[in-house]
Amino acid sequence: MGENKKNVFLFPGNGIHQKNMLRILSQAHPFFEKRLKELEACAGQFCEIPLLEEEKEDEIINQIRVFASEVAISEFWEKAGCCADYSIGHSLGEYAAAVFCGILTEADAIYLLSERGKHIHEETPHATAISETSAEDILELAASCGITLELSACNAPEIVTVCGKTEDIARMVQICKTKKIRFGVINKFHGAHYSGLRQDAEKFAAITQTVSFHAPVKTMIQTIYPKDGTITPSDSRYWSEHLCNSVQFRDALLQLPKNASYRLLDMGISPVLLGPAQKTLGTEHCVYIPTVRAGRNYKQQIQNAVQLLAESGGTMHTHFLQENETEE
Repeated sequence: MGENKKNVFLFPGNGIHQKNMLRILSQAHPFFEKRLKELEACAGQFCEIPLLEEEKEDEIINQIRVFASEVAISEFWEKAGCCADYSIGHSLGEYAAAVFCGILTEADAIYLLSERGKHIHEETPHATAISETSAEDILELAASCGITLELSACNAPEIVTVCGKTEDIARMVQICKTKKIRFGVINKFHGAHYSGLRQDAEKFAAITQTVSFHAPVKTMIQTIYPKDGTITPSDSRYWSEHLCNSVQFRDALLQLPKNASYRLLDMGISPVLLGPAQKTLGTEHCVYIPTVRAGRNYKQQIQNAVQLLAESGGTMHTHFLQENETEE
C-alpha cells in the first residue's frame, strides 16, 4: 500500500520560531544554505534586518524567518523527489503554502507578511490561548463565567485556539486550572484570526489588491472560510479575511479524499501540525513524518525523515540528497 500513498505537505504558523533556526537549517544540506541566502536577498527589499542575522530579534522579521524556512523545506522535499499531492497551511503557514503552490511570488508574500504584521500589532491588545477541549465546551464554559471568547483555530477534535480580551484570557487560565482543563496562553497581547481585527483587515485589503495572485499549479486546501461568500487563496480578499477569520485546519484535513492513504510531512522547524493531524485522521491509513525538531541535529533528522519516507514506499532522488553533502 505504501507506493499508493499521497503526499500532504503541512505548513505551520509562526509559533514555531526558534532562535538561530535558519543558521542551523543552513548547515543541514547545501540546498538550504543557498536557498535561504536567496530568500534573505529577496526580503531585503522590505526588511531592515537581514533574515540570517538572527541575533537581531524582531517579531515581524521572525515571522518572515518562519516563512523562509518553510519555503526552503518544501522545495527541498520536492527536489529530493517527494512531490506534494496536497498542501495545507495553518495561519502564517498559508503564505508559504501559497508560494509553494504558485499562487504568490516569494517577494509578494514577504511584502504582505511585513504589512500584515504591522496591522496585527497596531490593534487593541488581545490574547490567544490553546485549549485541549472541543470548541463548544471551552466557549460554553467561558460564557457560563461571563467571559466572551471566540474560536481562533480548530486544529483537531479536542485541540482549539481561542482569543479574547487579555484580562478574559487570564481569567480563563485560572478557571481551567481549577477544572483541570489544559489551557495555555500562546500570545498575551495579539494574534491573528480575531474578529477585533476587522478594521485592520479592511486596511490590509487595500494592500493585498496591489499584489498579483495566480491560479495554483499544485493543489492547496484552504483553511479559511469567510462567512460572506466563497473565496479562494487566488483572490486578494482571501488574505485580508485571513486576519479576522478562524483557521479550520481540521476541516481542511477532512477534505482529503476518502479511501486513500497518505504521508503527511510537516514543513516546520517544529512538527506541531502532526499531532492535530494524527488526532483527526488516525494512523490506519496515514504515516506522519517530521522534517526536523527544534534543538536537535537537523542533518540527522532529515536523514531519518528520508528513511521514514522510503519505508512508507516513497521514492527519492538519492543523488540530490548526497550531492555536496556537508560534514557533520
